[in-house]
Amino acid sequence: MAEVTKGGAGFYVNLTEFHDLAINFRAIEQLLYRCLTSSLRASGQLVADDAKERASYSKSIPDSIKVRVQGLTVTVQADRTDISSLEEFAPGHWDHPVFGSGSVTQIAHPFLYPALAAKGEQAATQIELAVEAALTGAMEV
Repeated sequence: MAEVTKGGAGFYVNLTEFHDLAINFRAIEQLLYRCLTSSLRASGQLVADDAKERASYSKSIPDSIKVRVQGLTVTVQADRTDISSLEEFAPGHWDHPVFGSGSVTQIAHPFLYPALAAKGEQAATQIELAVEAALTGAMEV
């Protein structure tokens, strides 16, 4: 079954048990594989768009959120910068120095995991439908 893990500055849906299936999809009609990849990317984009909206307070984080598709693995990730990592993974808040003011407490604003929690089911359903459509199309080739 699919496994969701944290890594770097992103969350990954690991479908390694479907590795052979992904290899077989590459062997089928290239158009079917491109359609599958496009559908998988669109499913990941649901989560990415939600994450961008949640990170809209930042000038740099939304533009760094990307969707990658490799085989049947869809990854939504943000560039790993100090601020994006702190915003996502800090346990509620962190303290940092401010020139001339001593130290302030910054509240964390996670964006990737809440987006996955909000849109993950919808994305998973779309992924399931895309794989099913690709399998149906492959059997017709």
